[in-house]
Order: sequence, then C-alpha cells, then structure tokens
Amino acid sequence: MGTEFIEEIESTEAKLLAAINGLTEEQSKFKVSPVVWSIHECIEHIVVVEVGVYRLLCKENSESASRFAEHDEMVGKLKIAAKQADRSVKRQAPDSVKPMGRFSNLDELIAKFHDNRKRICDGLRNNEFVFDNQLFIHPIVGELTKKDWLNFMIHHPERHRA
Repeated sequence: MGTEFIEEIESTEAKLLAAINGLTEEQSKFKVSPVVWSIHECIEHIVVVEVGVYRLLCKENSESASRFAEHDEMVGKLKIAAKQADRSVKRQAPDSVKPMGRFSNLDELIAKFHDNRKRICDGLRNNEFVFDNQLFIHPIVGELTKKDWLNFMIHHPERHRA
C-alpha cells in the first residue's frame, strides 16, 4: 500500500541531505538575523514535526474521534504540495515544534531525521498503519487524514530547503 509514499519520502530525504552535505557545525548554526532560523534550527523543526507524524500514524481509530473524512485524502497531495511550495506566505510554527536546541549537533539531527523516516517507510512496507480516514488537526492547514499528513511530511522539508 504505501509504495508511492515510500518513494517520495526517500526522494525528499535525499534532497534535504544533499542540500546540507558538507556543512560544518558553524555553518549549520549560522543565523542571518535573530528572527530567522538557522539550518540547524530548520532541521530540528522538521525532525520534531516528523516524529509527531509517526506518532499520529501509529494511532488506531478511537471511539472518541469527532470526525472522519469521506475520502482517503481530504485535502489532497496536490493542494498540500502547493501550500508548502508557496513561500510568499510566512507562517509561525506552533511553540511545540519550534527549535529549542533539542539536538547538540548536525550529525545527531541527521541521524534522527533518517531514522524516523526509515521507521515510517518500514511501517508502510509492513502495513503497520491503519488508514481509516480519521481526521487530525494541523494548526495551519486544518483537518487532515493520515494520508494527508504523510503528504505534508513529504513536502514540508522542501519549504524549509528553499
């Protein structure tokens, strides 16, 4: 079931890692201004969001779920990709996913990023996730199915890479 997701997850991982390949710690932590995130902070944010996506994928249908989508993808891959690509709109990340120095160095961040994506791909390969169209709230996009969240995760690093 998740092969289309696996290919895109691996592709966007490779793009992000290629973009930061060869950076020193100093370069990764450089900030052009106090209000702009460094590369290190952007990757920390991506990692924290993606660990949250993994947790969400592991959730089973709960009886207390308030809503379910009528279709597999409520928002859809193309709309999510377009929203992530639009850099004309700056967004504020929720406090829970803002960088806070959770990782001491770039190697640790890269390892966590890779390990979490591998864990998601393995879960997709082994059909460990239940895609039941339950809706989960994204603070900016709104209600998303698990498939929508996967598409968000796939395209989210591209926004920061740009």
